[in-house]
Amino acid sequence: MSELVAALPMYDWPEMRGEVDAQWMLLRDAFRQKGIDAPQTIVRRNGDLPPVPGGIRDAAGALIAPDPVTLPPDELDFHRLWLHPALLFAQTCWGPMELGLSRHVQVVAQPSYDAYEGGQGELYSSAIVMLADGAPSVASPNDGSPLIPLDRIRGKRFTFNSLDSMSGFLGLTRDLEAMGESLDLFASRSESGGHRSSIVAIAEGKAD
Repeated sequence: MSELVAALPMYDWPEMRGEVDAQWMLLRDAFRQKGIDAPQTIVRRNGDLPPVPGGIRDAAGALIAPDPVTLPPDELDFHRLWLHPALLFAQTCWGPMELGLSRHVQVVAQPSYDAYEGGQGELYSSAIVMLADGAPSVASPNDGSPLIPLDRIRGKRFTFNSLDSMSGFLGLTRDLEAMGESLDLFASRSESGGHRSSIVAIAEGKAD
């Protein structure tokens, strides 16, 4: 049994579990063909992570994360996963990488987004969503430049997944700054904890 752990958490929604598991089987078999003892299955819970007595430490011995056994077992803390000493392979966002994760892990691959609207190779376009108001949707730009209808979002209540998310927060912040604007154009800002939670907040009228 492998002592390493792996996860594909970025799109591992309940209705996608079968597809995510199939993706891991392909990756697992490719690892094993190269002589790497990849785990049979991916982890989906803090409780699936091996304990690290004394906490997770960096190469200099500094404590950078608590022992996973101290976390809620049925949740999955992405940062503890990414920093776990037994980590073989996982997905992350460029936001955490820019904010310090890159000191502890290395990039080995990036997905292609060619099959998706706004995607060009490893580059993608984030979508800003709001309740339908009768106005037409804005198509994704063809050249990767920001295409943000400022008049439609000004004064709205903005919710986002997390402060370290490139797709949900950092990218929009930079695009607005490139347009001479800032997040101050919104009436309010709130952190939802996840992209899906942001959509729920809009549907429930807690955000625009």
